Amino acid sequence: MKRNKRAVRRGKTRMAKAPVMERGTRSAAVREYLQENPSASPKTVVAALKEKGIEVSEGLVSVIKYRKPSGLGRRGRRGFALGANGEINAATLLEVKRVVDALGGIEKAREALTTLEQLQ
Repeated sequence: MKRNKRAVRRGKTRMAKAPVMERGTRSAAVREYLQENPSASPKTVVAALKEKGIEVSEGLVSVIKYRKPSGLGRRGRRGFALGANGEINAATLLEVKRVVDALGGIEKAREALTTLEQLQ
């Protein structure tokens, strides 16, 4: 039987397809294995899961094993930062400028500071 070369180049040949796994099955298998063997290296996990018939990459195992939980990142903005000797630096001045602009100008900022001073 003669094969069409163009069809072969375009990927139109019929080939057996690998069984489709449900989304997240491999990751779940890695997590399960790591719960039972927390000190296992990525290579060990890949080899153990391959024996069970689940092919995963070392990269996937590394991401699952070593990534930080998402809730522990830096949240919000930092407060004003003074220099090492207690002086105001350029970053602090820029932050103060943003606050003044948000209050509607220097006069409004002065009024706010006067009010704040009276409260203390």
